[in-house]
Amino acid sequence: DEGTASGVYETTLRVRRGKLETAIKTCVQSYYQKSAVAFRQTKGLDERERRAEIAVLLQPYQGGRCGGVATITGTSEDGGKKYHVSVARTAEQATSGGRTREYKFSENEQVPDDFTSLAFILDRLHEVFGGVIQIEWVMDNAGRIIVLQMEFLPTTPAEDGAGRKVSARAVEVSINSVKDIEEAVAAIQRT
Repeated sequence: DEGTASGVYETTLRVRRGKLETAIKTCVQSYYQKSAVAFRQTKGLDERERRAEIAVLLQPYQGGRCGGVATITGTSEDGGKKYHVSVARTAEQATSGGRTREYKFSENEQVPDDFTSLAFILDRLHEVFGGVIQIEWVMDNAGRIIVLQMEFLPTTPAEDGAGRKVSARAVEVSINSVKDIEEAVAAIQRT
């Protein structure tokens, strides 16, 4: 439910190695906070609460020139895809309510030069997965786009899951040990 629950679950950034366990516990505990429980009940997801499904994403902090959030939706009024890009000095600022510059354009319009690579990435993800896709990204100092995470965004309850393609490229693994992490990385690299 992360895509429809922005801000409900905890995110901890710039964690030093010695504080990693505490940061993970903070994220997992956010599953049980009142706002998260209320969100799931409101959305009719309270059955999931009994199964305690939560995942924690660990990744190195990526700095760079700028970062943000970008969304692609299926079609606009003129039949093309629609893009919405929020840009800030860092992706962290864009996702945490910092000052952003907003850009909206459609497939049938000229893509701003700064967003050619970003639009290409969104197009490819949309081609593979379908649906409404949002990514958090950062542009490194060499001008390359690094995708930090991707999620599906339903626009109505009826569209939750609709329009998504099932991809043979998807890899699902359970992580319970360092060996599992190594096997997961190997599986992902094979796709």
